[in-house]
Formats: sequence, structure tokens, C-alpha cells
Amino acid sequence: MKSCCSLCKEIKDLIEFKKDKRRPDGFSSHCKSCSRISALKYYHKTKDVRKDKINSDRRKNHFKNREKENKNSKVYKEENKNSIKEYNKRYREENIDKIKFIHKEYSKNNREKVIEYNRNYINTRLKTDDVFKLTHYIRSSIRKSFKRNGFSKKSRTFQILGCSYIEFKLYLESKFELWMTWDNYGKYNGDFDYGWDIDHITPLSLAIIEDDVIRLNHYTNLQPLCSKINRDIKRDNFEIIH
Repeated sequence: MKSCCSLCKEIKDLIEFKKDKRRPDGFSSHCKSCSRISALKYYHKTKDVRKDKINSDRRKNHFKNREKENKNSKVYKEENKNSIKEYNKRYREENIDKIKFIHKEYSKNNREKVIEYNRNYINTRLKTDDVFKLTHYIRSSIRKSFKRNGFSKKSRTFQILGCSYIEFKLYLESKFELWMTWDNYGKYNGDFDYGWDIDHITPLSLAIIEDDVIRLNHYTNLQPLCSKINRDIKRDNFEIIH
């Protein structure tokens, strides 16, 4: 048996038509080929509208169930934190080249965004994390001391310092005066007991050879000192003597 397609007007075997119980003859009025073309046209015509509706529905469901989803996510992460940590570690180890390449390409294509992110990240950490602030300062200070004396820094900062950054923080705190806190570290207004600096007991300007720079940057040659004394009195006295 044959039938005529109402779209392409071609007479074709019934096998070329889909079954449709609503039709008197039990077959669709469109052949399968025309039905596929019509469906494809409709898909492309309505995909943006459909996509917006799906996204809208997802947003509604997300906000509606956000508290429940967050709770479930936190519970899941807490119950599986060891396995998640192990999986992430294994993934990084197995895909280290891929991860480096992705980061490199992203940095290359988003240079300004990366610079701005790093700047904001560092500024936030400097304000909220005392160990990060101390680490940031001492790395910069030691690197500059080598450069100023014409040498290249070959060892890691904590090796030159002679202790970990946590240990160095505790060492400085053990020498705090009563008014000293991490909140007034690095501050200066010309008054005594307003802010304090990390001071080199034996000044770095006495360094002649590279070993001198290393020795004078050891934590035992460092102390917390009132910014007024460090920046005005000690500096002026040292310049007069030398």
C-alpha cells in the first residue's frame, strides 16, 4: 500500500510513514523524511526560547531549594572530605601537564583579569592573615637586600631566615613590647609607640660579601622595633657614626 505525503507531495510506501492512531488509515500524513526536516526546523527556531525557559526554571528551582542544596552539599563534602581530597590530589598528579597548560593559556588570554585578581587576593590576605603579611614582607625584604648588594638570591627565604614563617612569627611575638600588635605592624606617624618595624640589629648596610647578607638576614639578627626609633633615631645615629 502507498500514501501521498502532504508536504513533499510524493507517493511513497506506507513503511515511509510513522504510525498515527488518530488518522483514519493509521499512518501520519507526513513521511518520515519530511517529519525529520520539520522537527529540525522547529528545533532551531525555538532553541533560544527553550534555552531561556530551561535556564529560568533552573534558576527558580535553585533559589527555591538553595538552602536544602547547600545543606546537602556541605553534608556530602564533610562526610566524604578525605575521599574528595584524595581524588583531587590524584587528579592533579595524573593531569599535571594538562593543568599547567590550561592555567598558562588562561593567563595568556586573560592577563589583565589575572593581574587584577592577584592584586585583590594579595591585598585581602595582607589585611586578614598575619602570617601571610609577615611572609610577604620578609621575602621582599631579603630579596631586595641581595639585589641591593649586587648578589643573586639562590636559597629559599625560610632557609636564609633559619626557621619556618610560623616559628619566626612566634619569635617576634616573644619580643613584643606591651603596645605591639600585628595591627600596628609597619605603621608610622612620627610618634613613639605608634607602630613597629622588623629591624636588623646589625644593619644590612655592613654587608660586604654574600655570606654577610645571609648572616644578617638570620632570624636571630631581627627584632620588632618602634618605627620612630627604627626610621629616625637609629638610622640617623648610624649615619652619623659611619
